[in-house]
Amino acid sequence: MLCFCYKSVRAGITKRPLRLGERPLDYIQVKTVVLIGILALVRKFIIVNIETTSATTIAALAFTLIALGALYWLMGEKDERCGAVRQEP
Repeated sequence: MLCFCYKSVRAGITKRPLRLGERPLDYIQVKTVVLIGILALVRKFIIVNIETTSATTIAALAFTLIALGALYWLMGEKDERCGAVRQEP
């Protein structure tokens, strides 16, 4: 399966196939931002006071955490489908 990288070139958009293990820089930055958001929500759950926080606020935080987790998981699935090479330590 080929994965494509879109690069804007002044007026138009060009498309070129990615090499094995190559990822666009934008994709890596988005994945990092999603991971930082997940970590921030986990931190919020650790410090939240259950007695003073409303149930709707906790439900909204939980829904946001599930949505970000699903997005991060789908981005990992894209890595596997595109044949991204993972470096083993």
